[in-house]
Order: sequence, then C-alpha cells, then structure tokens
Amino acid sequence: MEDRTATGAWAPGGPSLYTALAAARLGASVALLTRGTPGYDRSVFDGLQVLEVAAASVPRYANSYAQQEGRTQLLLDEGEPLDLTAPFRGSFDATILAPAFHEIRLIGRPSGLLAVALQGALRSRAADGAVTPGLNPLERTERFLAADYLALSFEDTPHADSFACQISRSGPAVIVTRGADGAELFRAGRRRAIAAVRAAQVDPTGAGDCFLAAFVVRLIETGDEREAGRFAAAAGALAVEGSGVGAIPSRTMIEARLREVAA
Repeated sequence: MEDRTATGAWAPGGPSLYTALAAARLGASVALLTRGTPGYDRSVFDGLQVLEVAAASVPRYANSYAQQEGRTQLLLDEGEPLDLTAPFRGSFDATILAPAFHEIRLIGRPSGLLAVALQGALRSRAADGAVTPGLNPLERTERFLAADYLALSFEDTPHADSFACQISRSGPAVIVTRGADGAELFRAGRRRAIAAVRAAQVDPTGAGDCFLAAFVVRLIETGDEREAGRFAAAAGALAVEGSGVGAIPSRTMIEARLREVAA
C-alpha cells in the first residue's frame, strides 16, 4: 500500500507493512506476503523476507488529520486482489493478516496463532473515494472467524463494543483499541481493560498495527495475554510519537517506556 504525502509524493505504508516491520523490530523473523508495483520503494523491506506478487496497482490512500475532526481518508485506488489459498506453505509461530481494504480474497488456515487486523476489511468507500466505517461488520468478518484474535479500532465500525462482544462469544478473542484511552480484550463475551501508556502524539498512523504486532510477538514469547497487552500498549504509544515507519519502536524503547510507567 502507499500513502500520499503532503507534497503529493507516494510513501510506502499500510497495515501489513507496519505490522511486519513492528514484529521485525521486536526481533521476530518475518516473512511479508504483499503486492508490489514496479516503482514501489523497496528499501522499506530491509530486514524482512518478502514474498512479493507483481501488481499493476496497490491500494493508495490520502490521509489528513484535524485536531477536532480526527482523520479523514480518501481511497484513491483499491489495488488488485491478493489471493491467500490453503494450505499455507511453511510452518510459522504466528500469522497476522492485515488487509488495507478488501484485497484479500481467499484464506486458508495457517499453522500457529492467527490474528487479523480488521480495519481494512471493515471499511467502505463512497463514490468520491471517502472512507467510512463499514456497515454489516458481522458479514464482513465471517471469513476471518477461524482466527485466534481479531483486532480493530473503536472508530472502525459503529458500536464496536457490542460487535466485539458478540463475536467473542462464539469465535476468536477480539481486541478493540481506543487510542489514548487504551484498549480492551473481549473473550467469551467478557471484557478486560488494557491500560493506556502515556504518549505525546505526533502522528497516529500505524499505532494499531504496532499494537497488534507487539501483542502477538509478546504473547508467543510469554503465553500471557495480560503481559502481551501491557507490552502492546507501550508499543502503540511510542508509534504515535513520530511519523511514518521510522516511528515504529524497538524492544529497547518499549521496555524503557514500561519502566517509566512503573516508576
């Protein structure tokens, strides 16, 4: 995926890239499956094993932020579909699916833990390209119900809490992130708060992706959802304190922020 910058240029971005880079900066060995166009800046793939499928177009967004109105997004190009067919090749501790829009068409169940970032799948696009939270979230989520964890922002769909509670009663656990107000994890209809970690926000882009990557990495390491949530909250907080993929935090940064919080 690419984001249009204030100067009109295109910069690499998107949930799959942020998630992959965040996991890699935490020491995970990461393989990124993605589509790429001939002119895409592949320098951002440093440190990743990339399984790239050629494409004439990828999803392209234009984002703007206002203090009162929050983020406004335009989807300028939906990009080409990316098929994920069963069986997944190879064995992995975890797989994170992070579509930018509706580009994932077919999904098999990979080995290991499976988490899905729902933001792109829940989006709708108006005739002028404006992105809005999608209606019928249950219908849009059906193909992902084999996952262990689903993640979304409270802004991604109306009534995110009731949606998360309903899904969690008979399917995967659901994480709802709330920016400066922390996050919540729903399991079997029960809600558990994940406390926020202080942050001096510069740019919120990618914070939810960093949260999910950090949660999965730490959960694989410890098997403890509470510890994973604490770690992820610090990762998400640090991610908003800069702009672009350069703001994705390292493990050292996360651990230092957690020590500050505990002091």
